[in-house]
Amino acid sequence: MRIIWRDKSMISYDPFYQTLFKQGRTEYDLIFHHGISSNTLYRMKQGKPITTTTLDTLCFVLNCNVSDIINYIPDETNDISVKITKINDNH
Repeated sequence: MRIIWRDKSMISYDPFYQTLFKQGRTEYDLIFHHGISSNTLYRMKQGKPITTTTLDTLCFVLNCNVSDIINYIPDETNDISVKITKINDNH
């Protein structure tokens, strides 16, 4: 039997936009001067996942920490659902 934990949490990109503002940078600057994909920025605006490579690149370009780009927000209900699947162990 295998237990897979799935929690209702999310990653927020609000710190990214705060960092941009504090540094006086724009998305235009990231796209046209640093080669950040406009699709990546669109995904971030939609709250969709980005790769750790992209996260690393943003930290490099903005000279900041990961916490200046993303923030983990746990589910307020603290409800963790568990999915249990039975695995057939045929040897």
